[in-house]
Amino acid sequence: MHTTPSNRQGDVPASSKYVPLPLSKKKSSSRFIKVTVDGLEGVGKSLLVAALLKEAVDTSYGGVPSEILPPSTLNITELQRGVEGDTSVISFWENSYTYERLSPIVYNNADVLLFCFSLDFMGSVEGHLEVLQWKLEGLCSRDFPREIRMPIFMVGCRSDFQDPDIAAARSRAKRYAQSIDMDGYFECSAVTGEGIPELLDAILSIALSSEKYTPRRRLWPKKKARKNRRCVVL
Repeated sequence: MHTTPSNRQGDVPASSKYVPLPLSKKKSSSRFIKVTVDGLEGVGKSLLVAALLKEAVDTSYGGVPSEILPPSTLNITELQRGVEGDTSVISFWENSYTYERLSPIVYNNADVLLFCFSLDFMGSVEGHLEVLQWKLEGLCSRDFPREIRMPIFMVGCRSDFQDPDIAAARSRAKRYAQSIDMDGYFECSAVTGEGIPELLDAILSIALSSEKYTPRRRLWPKKKARKNRRCVVL
């Protein structure tokens, strides 16, 4: 993991608690937008971020010129939009379970959370959906080290994977998102570009909104399993 040394501290080992700020934090810009990207492991989060950045740059999304800034640390990739004097920086922070202890930093002050899963369900529909639900409920429970107040989009990656046998599972995932009032549900493909423009539009619309966001999702703290007590008569 690449880190930028501090002028005062010199070289800092990767295992240290010192975490340098992204380069964009040190630059003056009209707006800083932080997007946290989390979800199940191995579902294509990095490819999704790359596809979103490519869409913004290739299309000059919204008529605004964009450029990708040099990569920072902690899997942070940043996009600068606009011209000098009137710019916005969109910073994508990808969470990794390899550095799970840094999750509070990755989530801190985020404007939007993309929670990703795979639409091919990685060979196990029931197992994938069960882990997805468990992760989301744990994320918004009182046990999580930082309160989640930003909008959450459920993002199904690998929508280009076509298999009639899992069509019903995709419907179940969408119904689950609706049942807990997720702020958005998207199906995307980093390969074909399907759903990428719609997701980018939703991210920018909610992140650039001047209205204060009020969480509306319905997630509850995980309940502890009750122990079955039996009365044994001898």
